[in-house]
Parts: sequence; C-alpha cells; structure tokens
Amino acid sequence: MARGPGEQTTGSLREIYRHIAGRTPPWTPLYLHHRALEAYVERTSIRALSILGGPGLRILDVGCGEMPYRRFLDQVDRETIYEGADIPGASPRATVIVDPQTQSIAAAPGTYDLVISFQVLEHVSNPLALLTECRRVLRPGGLLFMTLPFMFEYHAVPRDFRRWTHEGIAEDLVSAGYVDIVVEPIESDLQSLLVINQAYLARHLGHVATKPLFLFLNMAALIADRIKADPGYRAVPLTLGVMARKPKDG
Repeated sequence: MARGPGEQTTGSLREIYRHIAGRTPPWTPLYLHHRALEAYVERTSIRALSILGGPGLRILDVGCGEMPYRRFLDQVDRETIYEGADIPGASPRATVIVDPQTQSIAAAPGTYDLVISFQVLEHVSNPLALLTECRRVLRPGGLLFMTLPFMFEYHAVPRDFRRWTHEGIAEDLVSAGYVDIVVEPIESDLQSLLVINQAYLARHLGHVATKPLFLFLNMAALIADRIKADPGYRAVPLTLGVMARKPKDG
C-alpha cells in the first residue's frame, strides 16, 4: 500500500532523526546498556578473531535479526564468510534456518570457525538444545561467542523465558560439551541501576519529558566511569558476555 504525503514526510523525518541520534540516543533509557554492549562486542570480537587467526574464517550469526554487530567481525578480513541464521520469517538477512521447535540449525557439522549469538538465548524455549546445535556446527577448536541477560527487563519478542547467573550459563555450556568457558559481566553496577530506573521513569512519566534528565544522568555516568577506571566487582550487570570453545577432539 502506497504511503500518503504526510506519512512519507513523517518517515523521512524519522530516518533523519535516527541518522543524527544513532541507534540509541544518549537521552534514552537504554543508552548506557547499548553503549556497554557494543564496546564489549567490539573488543571481544577482536580477541576471538585473534585466537582463531588466519584468513577466510566462516562465521554464523545465530538469531541474527538485522545483524547489528556484523561490522565488528567481517570488516578486517575481506575473505571472511559471514552468514546469518534465524527462525523462518524473523530476518530477511538469514540464509540458514533454525527450527523454532527443535532448535536444529540447517548446516553441516563442523562448518563454522566462529558462532556468535547476541541477546538471543533468553527467547529460546530449549536453550541447551540450541547451545548443542551451535557446538555441532562449529569445527573442532572453534569458538562460541555470545551475550545474554542476567537481570534485564522482560521483553517478549515473541517470548522471553529465562535469565542466567555466571554459574548457570557455565553449567549449561559444560552440559552442551564446551570447554575453556569464560563468563564476564558487561555493564557496571552504576550503568545497570541507571538503566533500570530510567526505564521505570520513562514508562510512568513518558519518553519526552524525561529526555533532559536522562541525558544528564547518562553523561554523568560516562564521566564517573572515566574517573574510576576500575569499576570493581560488577554484582548487578544487565547482561553477561560468554566465550567458549568446542574441544579440538570433539
């Protein structure tokens, strides 16, 4: 259906706004979360690629959606093969199908050097089955790199099943056959608490009236993090980052 002149103007203004403000503007509740998440994905992508080494790596993005972090993984080496996997109808960019019932991935065993999955596992009804499938499609010695929620708010897209502690996801990965498991908190305690409280205020006061307050708080949090280079123990991260390896004899 064609859009009328008013709708076209509104759409153009929205696109201009997004181009100027970015994915998550600094006056919105999720700004600190997305900033911390992107920084973690960028530096850990460099580490993962360095560990794997060599040109022409094959990467599978499970639950790829719009592939928001692809730029961190396939820009260094032009020979990298980057593919997306998702359930049917979820992403126009996916070329590999994930069965929403069994979690099976339509790829041969040992196809990929690196499997990534960002903010996806909480939406999977059987996460252990998906973790096992990710291991199956990895080559021996290949890496799994993912992020998942620890205390993030409920977000059903279309469903939202669970949250993990450090020990919980590590145990699931051991059960799925992984080794060399590293689990890291992503956000600082200050960032997490600000995001949670801003989300609450935005729901009750609206997203327009709260913009000046959120902009001030988010900028103050960034300054505080710079002043205190070591944030100390991160007891309440919103999300966890995980890297694990498929055994070389697996």
